[in-house]
Amino acid sequence: QQDTAMMKRGSKRATILAFLTFLSWVGGLSLATEPSDNPIAIIPGILGSQLWARLNRTAVKYFFCDKESDWYSLWLSFEQLAYPIEKCGSDNIMLHYDPDTKEYRNTEGVEIVTRDFGRTESVEYLDPSLKFTDITNYFHDIVANFVDKGYSRGETIRAAPFDWRFAPVGLLKQGYFDKVKSMIEDMYDTYKHKITILTHSMGGPISLYFLTEFVDQTWKDKHIKQFITLSAVWAGSVKSVRAMISGDNEGIFIDRPIWGRESARSYQSTMWLLPPRGDVWGDFPLAFTPKRNYTANDYEDLFNDLGLKYTWEMYRGLMDNTSKFPAPNVTTYCYYGLGKETPLQLTYNEEQYPDEPPDVVTGDGDGTVPKQSLTICSRWVKEQSYKVYLKSFSPVEHVHMIKNKRVIDAVDKIIYSS
Repeated sequence: QQDTAMMKRGSKRATILAFLTFLSWVGGLSLATEPSDNPIAIIPGILGSQLWARLNRTAVKYFFCDKESDWYSLWLSFEQLAYPIEKCGSDNIMLHYDPDTKEYRNTEGVEIVTRDFGRTESVEYLDPSLKFTDITNYFHDIVANFVDKGYSRGETIRAAPFDWRFAPVGLLKQGYFDKVKSMIEDMYDTYKHKITILTHSMGGPISLYFLTEFVDQTWKDKHIKQFITLSAVWAGSVKSVRAMISGDNEGIFIDRPIWGRESARSYQSTMWLLPPRGDVWGDFPLAFTPKRNYTANDYEDLFNDLGLKYTWEMYRGLMDNTSKFPAPNVTTYCYYGLGKETPLQLTYNEEQYPDEPPDVVTGDGDGTVPKQSLTICSRWVKEQSYKVYLKSFSPVEHVHMIKNKRVIDAVDKIIYSS
């Protein structure tokens, strides 16, 4: 009888434990409990950090542009995208390359900074004046999800905004990766637990550079718990080819594609996110023009044919080992969207080339990044001893990979089960 009673009590405890486990998944509760057990560091994507500017210019391109200003929101500001003020914003946000020094600078008389490093505000909403609407909501839904579960902005969940005009070589010179390293070390020292790096879009390869080029394996083993990437642009996007040729408005309906072409051509990031040479794209034609076709092996010719004098030199100076897709050597969750028509090839006729939008051949992807780029992380399954998990979400568009409830629930499951 005593044995029977003990068995019943054991069975009851098991039932209660199973019920609590069920609640932890269904209700969003966690048996791991404390946010300090699972601190999160966010690395945003291209266009994913607010940029603030201050003007002290002696001359401007257009008479209606301001020469002087206090600090104001340059990106994203819908006011700055309205015609004809869009021309002022494009001129102010440009980078300028010096072929003698190989250095980049802002337009003379323009200061540009990111804000709130370590905090999440500048990656949650891209236009700070439009927090009441979903239009410029970026990382807010994911951050709010974790805050609702007890996380604190700037403490147990932090972000590392960056000047997304720059590729890793430029961010390195600005000290960005030093700041990321210090932020993660501070989180580790404060909470005594390893950090989850959570990224989106360009933040994936930016973080890959950090993990493979900037810190060593001993540091990673001590500080990094896992690497979660959402729709990472591992092997470029054909949208960058379109940005270089005829411009790309990034889906902003009040903006004309050609508006930002000059500034986009000046960004390191536009060139860095071109489909790279190698086995992923091979000799696949990316652009058809009246003169000839161009593959990832033909960028020098493309830039010269477009009359871009120093762009090939700029491009060569930006290339790093991330285009070879080195394994990060940390536990990796590679999640991405599929089921959306995504640019694969651009066709320009005589009237379109190079100033009008092309006809587009599409393939599978997230609407921005094609499948062959999103799934590069599958190579790491055989290239590293740390586990690599891949998961697709269909149909989920590129930016909605940080807004979609199924994706957020999946990220929850990683955080609270690890």
